[in-house]
Amino acid sequence: LKGLTESMDELLSALLPQFTPSTHGFAIVATGGYGRAEQFPYSDVDLLFLIRPAARPMAERVSRLLLTV
Repeated sequence: LKGLTESMDELLSALLPQFTPSTHGFAIVATGGYGRAEQFPYSDVDLLFLIRPAARPMAERVSRLLLTV
């Protein structure tokens, strides 16, 4: 389970810089099993997007892209 969580961390860490020039005003928080480092095979990945109002356009773009990956 921990290995799957670490793999997801690596994937998100590699993808995010490609989608956004900066993370200022924008954060992604792992929740659920993924947040507890208990990512089961074939389980969904629960993410919470925290944004400042000024970062909304960027956050919407990133969240749409992540939902289709």
